[in-house]
Amino acid sequence: MRIQHVKIRNFRAVKEFDGEFGNITSFIGYNGSGKSSIIRAINWFFEGHDLKEDDFFINSSGERSSEISVEIKFTDIDERAKSEFKKYINTKVNIEYNYGKKIEIEESFLVFRRVQEIKNDISKLYGTPYVIPEIYAIKDKNSRDKSDGLKNILNNNILYINDDDAKLILNGKLKVGDMNDIITRIGADSKNSHKYKSLDWEDANNAKGFAGTSALKKLTGFVFLPAGDDISCEFDSTTRGSALNTLVGSLLKSTLTDSIKIWQEKNQKVLDELDKQITKGTEDEILRKQNLVNSRLKKFLPGVNFKLDPRLEDWEPKPSAFIASTIENNGYPFPIEKHGHGVQRATLLALLQAVADNRFTDFDDNSNNDYTGSSLVICIEEPEVYQHPQQSRVIARSFHEAANVREANIQFIYATHSQYFVDYDNLNSTYRVVGSREGAYFYQASSYVKPNISHDDRLNMSKSEFKKKSKGYKLSANLDDILKYSRKDIIEGLFAKACLIVEGDTDQFIFENIPVDSNGRTLESYGVSVINANGCSNLWKVASIFHTFGIPTYILRDGDSNSERAEYNSETLESWKSNVDDFIRIGRKDDNISPVTKEPMCTDFTPLAWKQDRKDGCFGKYIGLLQDDLENELEKWNSFMLEASNIGINDLRSCKEAGKYLRTLNGAKFSDIPASLLEISNKVINMCQ
Repeated sequence: MRIQHVKIRNFRAVKEFDGEFGNITSFIGYNGSGKSSIIRAINWFFEGHDLKEDDFFINSSGERSSEISVEIKFTDIDERAKSEFKKYINTKVNIEYNYGKKIEIEESFLVFRRVQEIKNDISKLYGTPYVIPEIYAIKDKNSRDKSDGLKNILNNNILYINDDDAKLILNGKLKVGDMNDIITRIGADSKNSHKYKSLDWEDANNAKGFAGTSALKKLTGFVFLPAGDDISCEFDSTTRGSALNTLVGSLLKSTLTDSIKIWQEKNQKVLDELDKQITKGTEDEILRKQNLVNSRLKKFLPGVNFKLDPRLEDWEPKPSAFIASTIENNGYPFPIEKHGHGVQRATLLALLQAVADNRFTDFDDNSNNDYTGSSLVICIEEPEVYQHPQQSRVIARSFHEAANVREANIQFIYATHSQYFVDYDNLNSTYRVVGSREGAYFYQASSYVKPNISHDDRLNMSKSEFKKKSKGYKLSANLDDILKYSRKDIIEGLFAKACLIVEGDTDQFIFENIPVDSNGRTLESYGVSVINANGCSNLWKVASIFHTFGIPTYILRDGDSNSERAEYNSETLESWKSNVDDFIRIGRKDDNISPVTKEPMCTDFTPLAWKQDRKDGCFGKYIGLLQDDLENELEKWNSFMLEASNIGINDLRSCKEAGKYLRTLNGAKFSDIPASLLEISNKVINMCQ
């Protein structure tokens, strides 16, 4: 069982969330945005603990919501899950069209929703039973209504009923048990399989009561690792479901199970003898209690007998490792709960890493260990807490490798401030969270943008026609090229308040260190990331990534007016304008409002003055076109050039030493900085307000 889709309503800072989950799903954003609310909501879904009034969302008017719900869709349903939640299994046939061919793909899934009302201290876990509505409507009716219902189904050919059952229904003298058997046969007949539907939530049953929570946790191996002071309880070895117990159990499961199987094989004769002893030794007492039940049962259901048949079937001990939650330091054992948060968290992360590595290496080595049906979902608040950067990177890499081995059946869900825990192979499973009094905003990368072509049109198209009409911008394809050089910068930029996209190394270094006010502050102090796109051809590709995540973005390009690469003419301007138009189109989302500026993004390009002379460059609200290049602008900065000369820089374009540039910037004066550089900096800073 794997989490495919999550819907959250009215939990803490989240008014509404609706999103797909991958192998690694990360929630990023500033403190107080609502990241932890997502993690805590998922934890509540699995744990089912009581909520408090403060957990219910409050809007800007001070109105508190009356109900919290978390709905999760599970896919990759194995046989154990099908057996455990038999009546809740949903099967859907997805139809896809591939160059004129119709393809049907059958998908089995489970959908559960946990709900708690503010006036009720207890939550309910609902499942969506997959039933035939006509049968479901009469299943619990009295004898007469049930008989009439079956006759109606038969006479109106609503469902297929075999000839033998049809005769029994028409006879009209059936007992309740016989009618229930007929109903079961009708539902099981393959000719009625297309009639199954999912019930509406209001008609759904409380899924196994409290047992539903235990079943879900058993089938998913759910682990929650909180941040801060909450962590101590996760080391309680006596508490079922604690992170320590769950992780150690997962780590030792295959080892303990193998030992039990070996013992069972050696002692099968003993087990068979025990089975016989149970049957013979209790026969008289079982019969007495059986008769006692039947003497009362016949008053309600004449002709129905209750039978007790004690047997030792599928006998198997449940392995559970004894956990001594102590850490030895220089030979001295010390209870782990007495250690600091850093040691505690590092221990749990090490266990997580070991479990992930174990699942990863088992399949990597083609071993016989079987994790089928034993999925592991790990929710972590701030996995980087109390860890130094190198350790964070090692842990993240280990988790990343394990998550991408499908057979290992492991998923990670993070609320993080660290770039290491973002899945750079699939940015679509990363959500940027922006706080709001009306509920958190969630921004997610677009996979690709292309014309909307209907299934019918696609079916009738040739392969060449489809390719021609479906041309669009595929984000993932371009990421492969971009992330080759700029992966770290791009991922880091996702955490910024605004981004400045530049062409090369020099541009990045200068704008990262240039003073933007008389106090000597830089763009970084305002929450701005300067991103190197590694060439002008990548500017728009990189910018589109930040655009889809709702991050205000400013793009700066060299004008190349004095360069042999581009002539100073209208052709250069037209090419630039075309790129602007692409940027408006690419990655565009409906109502994509900047959470910072509170205005539509990428719509204010037309007022940009496309001047042929461009003496001072051309700077719009979101884009800037220099007259020539950055070095040309720096040459107008008298105090900068004087300092450059003093330290031996004779030609800015040939200087590739960052140290010399930094010393030059430190010696330059803010009072004579070129207006063009200040204008660019101020426009980017304004995006952060």
